[in-house]
Amino acid sequence: MDQNNSQLTMESILESEDSSLKKLRISKYELLEKEIGCPLIVYITSTRPNIPGSINPLIERPFIDIIQTIPQEEKNIAIFLYSTGGDANTAWKLISLLRERFDKITVIVPYMAYSAATMFALGADEIIMHPYANLGPIDPQITMRTSEGKKQFAYEDLCAFFRFLKTEANINGEEQITRLMEKMFTRLEPQGVGFAHRASEMAGTIGERMLKMHMDDQYKAKQIASNLNRSFFNHGDAVSRALAKKMGLSIKEIDSDFENLIWETFLVLESFMKLREDFNPRLKLLKDPDVAKTLAPKPDLQLPPSDSIEPNIKELLVNKLVETIMKQQSQKNYVPYSFIMEMVESKEHSELHMEEGNIYGTNTPQGLSIEVMPTFSGWKKF
Repeated sequence: MDQNNSQLTMESILESEDSSLKKLRISKYELLEKEIGCPLIVYITSTRPNIPGSINPLIERPFIDIIQTIPQEEKNIAIFLYSTGGDANTAWKLISLLRERFDKITVIVPYMAYSAATMFALGADEIIMHPYANLGPIDPQITMRTSEGKKQFAYEDLCAFFRFLKTEANINGEEQITRLMEKMFTRLEPQGVGFAHRASEMAGTIGERMLKMHMDDQYKAKQIASNLNRSFFNHGDAVSRALAKKMGLSIKEIDSDFENLIWETFLVLESFMKLREDFNPRLKLLKDPDVAKTLAPKPDLQLPPSDSIEPNIKELLVNKLVETIMKQQSQKNYVPYSFIMEMVESKEHSELHMEEGNIYGTNTPQGLSIEVMPTFSGWKKF
């Protein structure tokens, strides 16, 4: 399939298959806006298995596009946020963009808003959390390339290690600690450790800035940011609605009807983004009956010894074999694919960060070979 046909398939998915889902999404947005009393922007990054999405700098332009569709007389905004995180600087920039345009920001968290998404939520005047919702620590995770491959760690992991040496292992001698540090630096580059320290400081600083945008108590803002950055055992710890309130975040109380509306909206979005469906190229390819038939194992062609075949019969057999091979090559051995990594949407405007292309299958002596060939990757407006 050529690129144009692949794109037409994607368009059909978005325009026909999704037409009922889009109407349902818009109806949910309208109900949420009525409940909140201001326009709504939905921002989601993918958590679909094998299709990770994250908060990243490329979202800034789509956010500006969608802000420009909101009437100037609207001074408040609500963000329906679902993401496992990404770039903290981007979260800061997005909140800064919103602050330039709106007087009040509300963030609605239906389920997960971790790491940089938590950072984003800190910049809101109020946070509305569904009972299933969780925020998370804002300590940054650092990925370094080493001779053994990629390693991920956090600055707090290093701090915990040295606390263990002093308090649990009772290693306090300068010589002993020096030897252990030398051993550690054989696994991690010193500049990487320095970068992790700076990233940790930056996370705390950005979190504090976010809170100070709307919080009068400057000490409280600093304390909350510090707790989210340094007081959790691991980056995957969950900050429930009750814990968020206890930490001093501005969590708005809502009734059960509003909670149900938030969850219903999330379920519609979850279905559209296929967040509970694995992206498995092999299964997708073989699910097509025509492709499965083409790629099914073929029985070996048994030919008599060459020297026992008359020349005219040999020519007929060769021609038949070539014809069979050509026919097999012309049969369908691909399916189109598409997936969404990121979405920002309102009632009036939608932009999707997506990839589309074809999945090809080829029979080889080693078995079925699968190749995923993108024909488009980027943002599209709808």
